[in-house]
Amino acid sequence: MERNKMREDKPLLTNERKETINEHGDVLETYYDESLGIFYTTNSNGIPTWRAAISAMATVAGIGVLGLASGVGGAGWVGIPLLIFLGFMASYTAKILLKSLYLQQETVTESYHGLSKVAFGHKGHYTVVAMQNLALFSAGVLFIILSAISMQQLKSSWDININDHGQNWGYVLITFVVVLPAIVGLKTLREVSWIAIFGIGATCLAIVIIVIMPIIFHDKLDLPQPKHQIISSGQTFATSFAVMVFAYGGHNVFPALASTLKDTRSYRHFMDAAYVCIVGLYLLPSIVPYIIFGQSVESPVLTTISRYATIGGKSYTVPVDLAWIAMLLHLWMTIPIINNPVFLWIEEITHLSNSRYEAPIRIVYRFIFLAVQAAVAMTLRYFDPIMGIIGATVISGTVFFLPCFIYLKLNWKNVGVSEKCWIYLVLLLATVGSVVGLVNAIVELMNAMNGTTIKLSDKVFFSILGSSTALTAVGLIFIFILIKKQNSSNVL
Repeated sequence: MERNKMREDKPLLTNERKETINEHGDVLETYYDESLGIFYTTNSNGIPTWRAAISAMATVAGIGVLGLASGVGGAGWVGIPLLIFLGFMASYTAKILLKSLYLQQETVTESYHGLSKVAFGHKGHYTVVAMQNLALFSAGVLFIILSAISMQQLKSSWDININDHGQNWGYVLITFVVVLPAIVGLKTLREVSWIAIFGIGATCLAIVIIVIMPIIFHDKLDLPQPKHQIISSGQTFATSFAVMVFAYGGHNVFPALASTLKDTRSYRHFMDAAYVCIVGLYLLPSIVPYIIFGQSVESPVLTTISRYATIGGKSYTVPVDLAWIAMLLHLWMTIPIINNPVFLWIEEITHLSNSRYEAPIRIVYRFIFLAVQAAVAMTLRYFDPIMGIIGATVISGTVFFLPCFIYLKLNWKNVGVSEKCWIYLVLLLATVGSVVGLVNAIVELMNAMNGTTIKLSDKVFFSILGSSTALTAVGLIFIFILIKKQNSSNVL
């Protein structure tokens, strides 16, 4: 059936040519599918759907898995359906983001920020670029923090007598020294992309340890009776929302990934397959530690597992140490990857390649960039609240808000009433969850930094919840009306 459809769809003339050649030398042909209402490309050298799904899964499933058990612990048992529902929401916004790429011939682009420029002009372009770069910078800081935590855990497990006074600055400096050569020496992503393969293995090893070791502890060790709850207080629930959102961040790379498909019309299938696998991968490491440890489970979850492994002796600590080592190596090798797009953007807008002092300038500014990340990691060294803050802001923005607004801006007339209502609900839930989750993550960060136990009163919390819900509900209606008027006036 697909072949017949391909014969019916005629190649389009683009700049008086029927085909284009991408940066890899592949010949791309553009077609229009009337039944789907989209433009699409075919590439004989493109990758099949299943390979694209694996790549998407590898992109999304990373260190976020280390915070999921704590997220469920903070939300209660309702955290499991929340995790699944957020995966469904993220899958939907990923698909409408990719559909937006192919709605009109001019939007056939391989980048998220390129699409935002088509939808919102230069201001939209700058907004997305700023959000993407901030997300990457923040992720780099989080990776440095987790690297320090990994080394601290290994030091404790191996009985290394170093008095760090509970600080992480020494471990952050080690990370700085280790990753600096790759940061300043590797110019493009092509030179470091192979590292992602190791990351997949490290994540899978961590998941196996997270699932298996608590079960062994339950059978062999005298663990305290775990405390569970159906649903937690609203404050911890909101923080759990932000942490879970972090685990679904990946939309920034989906447009480029979709462009490598043999037939870009299969974008829906590869995204569905990817998110089914991602949610399935997340469930066990979220549920098992919560069953065994209850609300006491920490973030990252390997910290809790390490504490109980120490009680059991070397036979228990060895596999946990292997997981920490794998994660540490993964983090060290991934920091250059997540920083590289920011470096490429800086060098593009500054035309650094045209400078006679290109090499020394690159070394100096990348050194300073990594030094700033390290300084932030020393100051804000608390993994869980930082993950919540990132999830509630830049990740939530790129996963939920921007895909929905871009889709409505480019396709308002063809979006049915029921789908508009669903988008409204997605945006409402994402906004309220992010606002409340951000407030609670900031409070948790302040408590961790100052050694306090400040907690928002129920009155303050529900005031924030109610006001953010009301303002968001009215604000979204106003935005929808504005988008409708712009489309009626053909202002795109």
